[in-house]
Amino acid sequence: MERRRLTNGRGTRGHIAIEPTERRLLRRIWIDPERCGGRPCIRGHRLPVELVLELLASGISPEKICSDWYPSITPTDVLACLAFATHCVRHGDRWFLKEFPTAAGRH
Repeated sequence: MERRRLTNGRGTRGHIAIEPTERRLLRRIWIDPERCGGRPCIRGHRLPVELVLELLASGISPEKICSDWYPSITPTDVLACLAFATHCVRHGDRWFLKEFPTAAGRH
């Protein structure tokens, strides 16, 4: 089990246990230029990560996504999509935000 250091609101440090680890979640996402136009997908499925993220953003629970929308994926796959989005934002891989204007271009 991976442990990460974090700071709480009072400035003291603590540890939280991450299970499953972010790395394990990210292994569930794959990018193949020959499938789905090279968009990131859930491994073993032709289901783009962005579709799962759109459902989550619209307020649909991970359980509903797995039972009603895409019964072939698991709640852990949904978490992998969130981990992938977090990883992209954290590391500056913002290709999925290219449709939005930059801060300089906003009025």
